[in-house]
Amino acid sequence: MAGPKPHPYLNVLGPVELVNARGMPPDRAPKQCLEYCGWLLHHPGQTPLSMANSLLVSESTRRSNMSRLRIWLGRDDTGTPYLPDAYSGRIKLHPDVSSDWEYFSMLMVGGVQRANKEAMIQSLGLVRGAPLADTAPGQWHWAEQWRIEMIKAIRDIGVTLANQAMDDRNFDLARWAASTALIAAPEDDKLMTARLRTEHLAGNDMEVTRLAMHITRMARTIGHDLPDEMIELIHTVLL
Repeated sequence: MAGPKPHPYLNVLGPVELVNARGMPPDRAPKQCLEYCGWLLHHPGQTPLSMANSLLVSESTRRSNMSRLRIWLGRDDTGTPYLPDAYSGRIKLHPDVSSDWEYFSMLMVGGVQRANKEAMIQSLGLVRGAPLADTAPGQWHWAEQWRIEMIKAIRDIGVTLANQAMDDRNFDLARWAASTALIAAPEDDKLMTARLRTEHLAGNDMEVTRLAMHITRMARTIGHDLPDEMIELIHTVLL
């Protein structure tokens, strides 16, 4: 006998996608429906007016896209819609609708300093690219602070896990942690420092030279002054 089907799940740690939806994707405005789903997950219990104002859309547009999203999400095994009608005046998704960011945050509850290695590995394993990577121009403008929050969390985990792995001489894990986080936070100084230290400790001289050249070249290209820690590290690893 078949078990219960998985519930809808919005991936935002990379290109935005809705998985496990029970209905068919709409022919019109699917990316707007994804944005609406993300907004509802990030702003539970808000009013229709608040939603329309935040998304900068008319009420008629909001209603049309909400109808499309409701059909796309479908219903759970009991027939309850994943996007109920807001008869109370407050809009909430079904409690079983979630996201990769919500799971990421659950794994990291209490902050990176209190997380164990397994939780950090699972969290970084959710990262498929830069958060909200493929959002269309003019959409998700309300999510800029959220995007920054996600990038910072990924960066902090990448740095912490890479440093712990280097202390354990686990250079494969250190390399993976920093490289994965760099997908979300390209050219971040702390992550690039972790990558450079990893290859230096691993005795990979060719990669050390390549990384040092890449770091200094990028700094010149964007007119960025390297932090003193990075400058000292480059001098150390190249001598």
